Amino acid sequence: MIPLNIDFENDYESFFAKSVIDYVKRKGTKYTISKLNRVFKKEFEHFGINSFYDIILAKPDKLDELISLYNTWDTSKQSDFKNEAGVIVLYNNFNKGDFQEYTGFKYYKLNSELHFNQMKIENCPYCNENKTTQFEVVEPKTGESKLKRIYDWDHFYPKTHYPFFAISLYNLVPSCKTCNFLKKNSIENCLNPHEKYSIDDYLTFSFDLDNIDYYLTADSFKIQKQTSGLKKKQTDNLLEAISLLERYQANKEMIRFNLLKYRDMETDLDKLKEYGLSEDSDDLLGKYFGVYTSPENYSKMPYSKLLSDIFIRKS
Repeated sequence: MIPLNIDFENDYESFFAKSVIDYVKRKGTKYTISKLNRVFKKEFEHFGINSFYDIILAKPDKLDELISLYNTWDTSKQSDFKNEAGVIVLYNNFNKGDFQEYTGFKYYKLNSELHFNQMKIENCPYCNENKTTQFEVVEPKTGESKLKRIYDWDHFYPKTHYPFFAISLYNLVPSCKTCNFLKKNSIENCLNPHEKYSIDDYLTFSFDLDNIDYYLTADSFKIQKQTSGLKKKQTDNLLEAISLLERYQANKEMIRFNLLKYRDMETDLDKLKEYGLSEDSDDLLGKYFGVYTSPENYSKMPYSKLLSDIFIRKS
């Protein structure tokens, strides 16, 4: 739902791809780079794919084109291609931190921790509800530091259906465990967070009041959505795949609490402006509702899109 808007630093894309390829060359896995290059070039050369390197760094629009072609093949050809080009095991190596690139002086390790840090994502881009983060904890018995993470790598194009994209950079989406579980294996045409867009162009949240008691009970209103624009179908498919409306509705006590704040907003904002905050600033509304109101900042705070639509845009 919320675009990732990631600009990888320096030569990180190249580092990512070369680390994968270097591992295959060094470890002598069941794959060989020459074979993978040959297989991908044979089927996808028409789309500008000449090597495994190109597959690893293929952008979302290119992945869409390749999948469209793949879906025209008969089941026998699809099965043969999966067997030849499926690289799920390399994704497992990525999670374990097996990839390294030799710079001439030392090996630099590529793993899940490094990749997540490069993306600088604080909240799940699918739901804008749950945190996605990682942190070090000290094991009480051993005193050793261990990395814990509260996110999963979702394969936007499921690796069970498209194993040849299992280690493609722009097929990996850092998602909360709830979204990854609900979306798992979904092959519907969904909105891809790696694409460039503004979610405000495609989606607006609102709520329907059943009676005037909505200040008193959370059962008096229902969260709704309106989708439109070029990505309407993809937006609808994503929200359905992760059951987002149902999840937001289950948290409606939070909405009711903010309704009470909204009722008293004018008085409260006057108090905040005494501290020098302008009425139309993200800073002011962020302090009041606990969200960011500009699309480019939705990803920084949970529920920013939902609460901005309902309370700040008065939808």
